[in-house]
Formats: sequence, structure tokens, C-alpha cells
Amino acid sequence: MDQLGDAIREHLELKRSRGGDPDEIAAQERDALGSTRREPESTEEPEANLEPETDLEPEATEPPAIGQDPDQM
Repeated sequence: MDQLGDAIREHLELKRSRGGDPDEIAAQERDALGSTRREPESTEEPEANLEPETDLEPEATEPPAIGQDPDQM
């Protein structure tokens, strides 16, 4: 990200020199350059899910007949 970072810094400096809002520029600088370090990706396989699978879908029920109150089923 060396060239990209340099280009971003130059762009932000140009905005500063032309009277851009300092708070907005600082926020953009933090967003773009603040946390460029990333955690290395894990090469380990994820742990197996030891919990039994459950059926998350509700049981099918028939819709109420026309004219029937659904609360009285």
C-alpha cells in the first residue's frame, strides 16, 4: 500500500492547501490510513460444531378456512 498511501496523503494535503474542512480531512485520513494493519488469516480449520442439528423450520399447519377465526383453531 506504499504507493496508494502516498497518493492518498498527497490528495489530502491538496485538500488542506485549498481550504478543505480540517475535521473532515482528518476523518478521511483516519478512515483511509488509520488502521492499515490487518490480522494474519488463520490457517487452522474451524472447530467442528459439536451440537446436534435442530430443525429450525416450524411444523407446517394448514391455513384457516375462509370465514373461520384463526384464533379459535
